[in-house]
Formats: sequence, structure tokens, C-alpha cells
Amino acid sequence: MSALYTMRYQGEAGLNGGAFYMGHGVVAGVRANGGRFDGTYTQSGGRIFVRFSLIVPAGEALVTGEVTREETMFQLGADWPLDFADGRPQTVFLEGRPIEVVFEKVRDLP
Repeated sequence: MSALYTMRYQGEAGLNGGAFYMGHGVVAGVRANGGRFDGTYTQSGGRIFVRFSLIVPAGEALVTGEVTREETMFQLGADWPLDFADGRPQTVFLEGRPIEVVFEKVRDLP
């Protein structure tokens, strides 16, 4: 399951994306226009349950259209099928608000 992925999403603030690693129970990544992800995941019953933080620097726009005034941490969560990187949008919850994200696997990693 250890792999590097790209992600793309569209919202009120326009198109954005980034990259993240998922493996060995860890999620870590970056957004293209600023910010970083850090969290964990578990697998059960053919599903992946992800819980992670997004730390966004001051002055950055979120997909929701909000702009951070200072560095801000947001909590995110997701419940995806094991084949989440199949080109179909998957839902990520940003502070309880759904965001549709498309993932693509770049490559498997050890």
C-alpha cells in the first residue's frame, strides 16, 4: 500500500492540487500553493480510514474560498475504497465540509 500520489481538486478558490505519501499507517504531503498534510490511516473491510491535519500558511486560499489570516491547522477525514486512486472523485471532509478530490498513483514505494 505504500505509494506516492497526486491529488487535484476544484473549489470556490479555483483549481489546486498536491502530492502525498501513504504507507505504513502514515499520511504526509503538500499542497501546490502552500500547506502540508500530516496524519494516519487504517484499513478494514476493504476501506481506508484517513485522519490528518492540514497546516496552511497565512494568506493562503482554501478550496472553500476562505483565506487564512495566520497559519492555521484544519482537521480532515476520509473513508475511501482501497482503489481510491482510480480517477473517480473521492470525498475528503475539511472541518466537516465535503471536498471532492481526484487521486492518481505516481508509484509504489517500499
